[in-house]
Parts: sequence; structure tokens; C-alpha cells
Amino acid sequence: KYDLTGYPKIGWKKQISLCGRILTIADVYDALTSPRVYRRKALSADRALGLMSEGSGTAFDPILLKVFINMLGIYPLGTLLMLDGGDLALVSRRPTSEDLSRPWVLLLHPTEDGSYATETEIDLSEKNSMGIYRREIKTSMNPTDYNIQPAEFLTFPS
Repeated sequence: KYDLTGYPKIGWKKQISLCGRILTIADVYDALTSPRVYRRKALSADRALGLMSEGSGTAFDPILLKVFINMLGIYPLGTLLMLDGGDLALVSRRPTSEDLSRPWVLLLHPTEDGSYATETEIDLSEKNSMGIYRREIKTSMNPTDYNIQPAEFLTFPS
């Protein structure tokens, strides 16, 4: 770990290299957001980042973890969200406002064949005339629960 605790116990206090600290963050993020033999369901990106934040300063270099989270955003591209009103939305672009919890999303609607199609893209930082956000995020969802492959909606033909 970043604080040199954990396994294996080592007899010296030599700092982990910059490359090693970066790789630790990337490896743990990948492990948490991917299905594994020992854990069939992957965590959503925002939940994985939240869990990793709890280890800031102990398991992970706090500065590098902050940079990593800022690069990805609180809701990385492809995160499936449940909005108020029960709408499903897929994060399609980074936030354009200073509020990192308000990305652009593609609204999804179910089709007759059981799949999903895109409806429209909206900016979750948009406010009404009273200064209240037009849409609220209720929770993040696991795309596999809805048989959604985020890449299908985020890859555009050239």
C-alpha cells in the first residue's frame, strides 16, 4: 500500500516509485469495475471511485488519486445513471460546468425488442429560471443489469 502497510511485510521503508503508485490506482480501478471470478458483478465507476477515496493516504497516493478522479470525473463516460422520474441516462460527456457531478448524458428509452435507443443528450448542469437543476441523479446503475453495452452508444461512425 501507499503507506507501506499490508502484504508482504517489508523490513524497510522505501517509497513506492511514481510508476508503481500510478499502476496501483489503475489496477484497483480496473479490478473493481470489471467482473471477476470471485465477484460476478462489477462496481459502477462512481462507486469504485468512492471506495478508492476511502483508501486515500493509506492504500493510494492521495495526490495521484485526486488527479485520477479529476481526469475521469465523478461519473466517468459510460456510467449508467437513474434520473428523477425513472429515466435511464448514459454519461456521454464530461461536465462543462465547474460542478463535476453534473455531466452530459444521453437519455435512453426501451425499444420493442428489449434493447435501448438514445433519445436526446442533455446537460445535467442546466437550471430552471429559479436556479434549480432541471434533472437530478438518483443513483448509478450497473449497465449489465439492463443488457446495455455503453460503448455501443458512445462510439460514433466516422
